[in-house]
Order: sequence, then C-alpha cells, then structure tokens
Amino acid sequence: MEFAAAVDNKYKFEYSMRNGKPFIYSISGFQNDPENEMFWFLFTPKDEMKEELHPTTKSPADIIPRDKQHLVFWYKCGSWNQ
Repeated sequence: MEFAAAVDNKYKFEYSMRNGKPFIYSISGFQNDPENEMFWFLFTPKDEMKEELHPTTKSPADIIPRDKQHLVFWYKCGSWNQ
C-alpha cells in the first residue's frame, strides 16, 4: 500500500495504530463515516479462482499475499458488528 501511495496519490491512505496494528480509516480522501455507517472493509479472495471475495477482520499487517493475489478495500455501508 505504501508503494502504491508513493506512485499514485489516489492510493494515499491514513491509519492509526490499534493494539499495535495499523487501522486504515481513510483511502483517497474517503474517511470512515460512523454517522452514516460508511467504513473501509478489507476483503480477500475466497479461493484461487478469485471469483468470490470475503471480508476479513485481520489487520493488513497480518496478511501475506500469495503470488498475484489481490486484496480489496471496499468503502461500503455496514457495521463492524455484522
């Protein structure tokens, strides 16, 4: 993520540290908005076919991508309690 942000400003992100791990709360100027229940959620491919994504509660620092694996941050309405 740091490399992408250095290459292209649209990938700029902001984070705070929680329990010693980065918590990403803003990407490309879009910040988490608790009042409207809009948050950044991290998704990973469910399988090698990459056809289905599933949410993860892991910190990006705890995910080691496999070769050619993509991680997806999705700004969407939702709750961390779901």
